[in-house]
Parts: sequence; C-alpha cells; structure tokens
Amino acid sequence: MSASFPEPSVCVTYRNALYGFFEGKGVPLFFKKDSVIEFGGKPASYVYLIKEGVVKQCFLDHSGNSKTLLLLTKGDLFGEITLLQQNIDLVITEAHSDVEVERMPADLFLQITEYEPRIYYYISLMLSSKARIFMAQVQDSSFEDTMHKLKNLLWRLSCQLGTPVPGGIKIVPRFTHEDLARMISSTRSTVTKKMRVLETERFLEVSSRHIIIKKNPDAYASGNSGNPG
Repeated sequence: MSASFPEPSVCVTYRNALYGFFEGKGVPLFFKKDSVIEFGGKPASYVYLIKEGVVKQCFLDHSGNSKTLLLLTKGDLFGEITLLQQNIDLVITEAHSDVEVERMPADLFLQITEYEPRIYYYISLMLSSKARIFMAQVQDSSFEDTMHKLKNLLWRLSCQLGTPVPGGIKIVPRFTHEDLARMISSTRSTVTKKMRVLETERFLEVSSRHIIIKKNPDAYASGNSGNPG
C-alpha cells in the first residue's frame, strides 16, 4: 500500500477501540442523508462519535462550491481537533448517508479521556490517519492529473470504507460521480468519462451502484510516473 494512504488495519483498530470507549456516553442523534450536522465558524462545544452511516467534512469556496476533505464512518470521532486546538471549527460536517451519532459535551469527553489515558493512543491513530489522507490530497493536487487523482481517491476509499468481495474490494457506501468530483476538485462530466475508462481497463466495476476495485492496491504506487493510466 502507498505510504500516503492510511493502513486499513490501523483504521479498524482505532475505530473499534474508540467505539468501545465512547459508545453509550453521549446523546444519540439521527440525521438524514445530506443533513448538516455542524456548520463551521464556531468553537467546538461537542465531540461526536459515529455509530452508523458515513459523515463527510468539507470546505466551501468563495463561489459556494464544496470540496470534500474527509469521509468518516462508524467508530470515528469528529469535533475533537477543534476542541483540542481550542479554536473555531473550519469545516462543514454533513451526513453523506443516513447517520446515527452520539454527541458528547466537551467537558464529558475530556473527563472520559482523563479517566482512561489509553484513549489517547487510539485518538493519535485516528488523527494520524486523517493526516495521511490530507497529505495524499496535497500530493495529488500538486503533482497528479485527474485520472491519477481519481485512482488514488478510489484506493483511499477502498482502504477506509471497503470490504473484500470475490474479485476485489467493494466500497460499501455508494458514491455518485458528483460526490467523487467534489473530492478531487473536478467536474461530474470529467469523472464520468474517467470512470468509463477505468471500467474498460478493468480497474473497477460497478455493481448495484457500489464501486468495486478490482486491481491489487499493493501493486500500485501513487505518484510513480510508471503507474497505469
């Protein structure tokens, strides 16, 4: 796996641990797909644990276009960076699918972490995984063309949100071409064209609107000019 990608085993480890530590500690809340959970520009009063579904965090540019930065799922926390930095939230957090979360007041979150210091290790794993994703996005935006940006994004999604199936790795949440375009600062029409090429090359297939990555990620090194595509 590319060093720019978070290792799937690391994601599984910290998500399972954080879910075990924080599940049942907060107030359960439910959000429908595309609902806004938190809007940026204010201090963090809460930390959230995701119990079900997929949450996305994004920026808005001056024209109102969104750029998706992170996709989070069961066992992930959000709001913790703003709380630890004692700053204002800089992102908009939305429900990519129907979502169940638990909302913990900041003081309760800090009490739990002080009582159980082992939590900090797993929070560090989570933060380092988020940092890996940001690093990969910076690398892509600086050096890669649209095709490689899309390939790298699909690898990352298969690492973060994938499950093995016969013949490949299925990305469990469904993503539209518009969703993918927002993650690589492209357009829906461009992504549609590139996805057709990748299907022709048998890099991926789409089944019941799920993307299945068919090539072995370990054989692919991001940023290498000799990569396919």
